[in-house]
Amino acid sequence: MSTTTSYLTSPKGEIQFLALNRKVSKDLTKDSVEGYAVRIKYSSATKEGAAWKATIAAINPNLIGTKHVNSKDEYTVRAFSKFLPEVLDNNGNNMDEMPNFYKDSIGTATMVVTPYTGNAMGGTINLVGIVIHNIEEGENTGSGEVNGREAVLENLRAALGK
Repeated sequence: MSTTTSYLTSPKGEIQFLALNRKVSKDLTKDSVEGYAVRIKYSSATKEGAAWKATIAAINPNLIGTKHVNSKDEYTVRAFSKFLPEVLDNNGNNMDEMPNFYKDSIGTATMVVTPYTGNAMGGTINLVGIVIHNIEEGENTGSGEVNGREAVLENLRAALGK
């Protein structure tokens, strides 16, 4: 990794976790402070996904996760910030209110890399902003199927016999 690299923009990926309406604490790492977070899933089978994985691994391989993936080619990257990051829509406009999002929402994260100093190698990635390219909001698809939040609620109602 070049010592001058300090600003990164991820390729588009599937948003798995987005905590911008509320802060999280100690959920990401044992020593994390309260703040905002995103976790985005990528595929290393694509050129962009493979390059992004190599970039993150060069900074800190501990930031690459495989816990929430469906295949061996998939991986996740998480970024965290103590301060509320900027959130933009696909056209680059500020989003005043964060919409609800569900599986298959697509996003890009912008991050600042903070290298470790001294003898330690690696660094941290701090979340600066998120671009929401596509939001799946869990609406009825019109085919009798319901996805997202509505599917969860429908299954819960069925389990309760209502």
